[in-house]
Amino acid sequence: MFKRLIIALIATLFVCVANPVLAGARPDENKKIFGHFAGGLMFPEGDAGDVVDDDIYFSGGFLYWPEEWAAGIGVDLAYTDTDISRPVIQAINDELAMMGAGAISGGDVNIWSLSANSVWGPDTNGSVGFYLTGGVGIDFLEGRITDNGLVYYPPICDPWFWWCIPGGVGPGTIVKFKEDATELSYNVGVGVTFDTNSGSQIFIEARYKSAETDPKSTEYIPLVVGFRW
Repeated sequence: MFKRLIIALIATLFVCVANPVLAGARPDENKKIFGHFAGGLMFPEGDAGDVVDDDIYFSGGFLYWPEEWAAGIGVDLAYTDTDISRPVIQAINDELAMMGAGAISGGDVNIWSLSANSVWGPDTNGSVGFYLTGGVGIDFLEGRITDNGLVYYPPICDPWFWWCIPGGVGPGTIVKFKEDATELSYNVGVGVTFDTNSGSQIFIEARYKSAETDPKSTEYIPLVVGFRW
């Protein structure tokens, strides 16, 4: 379950050993609040890894870290939308065929995650450093089972210029089943920072995240590259 996070941790330590002059996780600027944005891949783990595929992952937020503090406090909003795997879709269709209930063509699970984290890194001079992070949050999850078919598209009219795009019937996605949940979550992670001449940072980060869904937790590992300013 922690295989990818362990690989990321080893890679982080390798970078730090290869660069004996380290920087801290905090950007080298005389201010307290730093923004950040990151993107990368999400790797589902555990039972989630048996149901959904790897997919893209985005996050953004801010870090509050005064110079006199030993650690900072970060707030992140993250999003991922991952497809249900083809073997799972095929297994569902096999069951539906036995019941004579038709078939489905796909499905997805999207997750909005809001978390608050503590961030700590050694405060030394240099351009390359590392940090550890951990915290709790709330995950908003929505799963859908879909099929392809004909759907109705309503007309769209501009309220200022009085032009309209006519509606009609065309190919689209029909939602056959949908379920959502709002659950507590926690995360731990590790990152590598690279200072820039402007005082901002580029960072590479891996986290293990777990949302306390029922009956089993939804576990996944985001691996991202980001920019902090």
